[in-house]
Amino acid sequence: ENVLDALETEDHQFMTVVVDTVDVLFGMCLKHVCKKYGWNDVGDGAFGKGWRALELEWTDRIVRVRNLRNKKGKKMMVVLLSHERQEMIRVRRGSSEMDTGRFKITSALPSKARGTLHAQVDMVIRCEMNEENKRVMRTRTSDTPAAEIEAKSRGDLAGGKELDEFIDLSWKALHQNFKKKFGTKKEAADAK
Repeated sequence: ENVLDALETEDHQFMTVVVDTVDVLFGMCLKHVCKKYGWNDVGDGAFGKGWRALELEWTDRIVRVRNLRNKKGKKMMVVLLSHERQEMIRVRRGSSEMDTGRFKITSALPSKARGTLHAQVDMVIRCEMNEENKRVMRTRTSDTPAAEIEAKSRGDLAGGKELDEFIDLSWKALHQNFKKKFGTKKEAADAK
C-alpha cells in the first residue's frame, strides 16, 4: 500500500513498475480486507460481503497500478508477473463430472481474481521453452491434446493484426514484433 501511494503521489522518474508476483499481491489484498473489516477470513463477511469487499479492493489495486504516471505525466509501463498452475479440465456427464485427462495452464490466481486481472491487461504472455530448447513468449491461447494454455495479446482483431504466436524471450524481440504488426505512433497517424 505504501509503495503504491508513493508512486501515485511522489515525484519520480520511473518508467516501469514490476509486480513480482500478482499472486502475492492478491494475498496481501486479501489480508488487508480482513484486517480492515476485523475478519479472520474473507468468508466471515455475512451474505458474501467479504468476497465483494475483496473483489472491489482487488479491482481498485489493479486499476491504480495500471494508471501510474511519473512526474512528467507519462504513463508507466506495468509488468505483472505470476506463477502458473495446472487445473484439470473436467466435463459434466449427466449428474457427475469426469476428468478429461487434459489440463488448463493459467496464472496461479483464484479464478475470479484472475478474470478481473486478465480483463484489465493488454497481454498475458506465457514464458516457456520450445521444442528446440529455446526460450520463447507465447502470446495466444493454445489448445493442444494435453492442455489448454492461456495467453492473449490484444490487437486489431477487426484488421486481422495480432502479435506472432511465439516470440523470442526478449524485450527487443517483443518490441520488434509489436512494431512490425502495429507500426509506430507516427505510422498510425500517417495512415489516418
